[in-house]
Amino acid sequence: MRRSVKAIALAVLAAMMFAFAACSKTVSPEDVTIECDWEFQSLETDGDTYDRNTWRLYNAVDPSESVPFPEFYCYDGENCTLQFNGKEHPGVMVLNDDGSYTIYNDDSLESQWGTATIEGNVLHVYLGDNVAEIEFIAVA
Repeated sequence: MRRSVKAIALAVLAAMMFAFAACSKTVSPEDVTIECDWEFQSLETDGDTYDRNTWRLYNAVDPSESVPFPEFYCYDGENCTLQFNGKEHPGVMVLNDDGSYTIYNDDSLESQWGTATIEGNVLHVYLGDNVAEIEFIAVA
């Protein structure tokens, strides 16, 4: 009985994942700026990659320990926020000559917490000294 309940729950979860996947529309690469709305795609850390589906499955296994998808936003092109592991990490973004961004803790630009690059319609946020990479896609 318990196995059938788990199987049904996983089937419902899989159906929901496909339904939600169709909700977002990506932005074409020529229209992408750092001010876009960004949707989490994957997290890579310690050689392991966790995509949206894996993230959902981990959360479904133990809902009491569930963690929301990481979020990133930078609506004014300078001040940004990364929400990750239930914490909000504000930052100040500085555009570098090579088109990448350096992300600092505050306006003093003394303490850096990450870097970011945009390739096409994908935003790569690197935490620390490449401790983790979080990938987002621009959505409308």
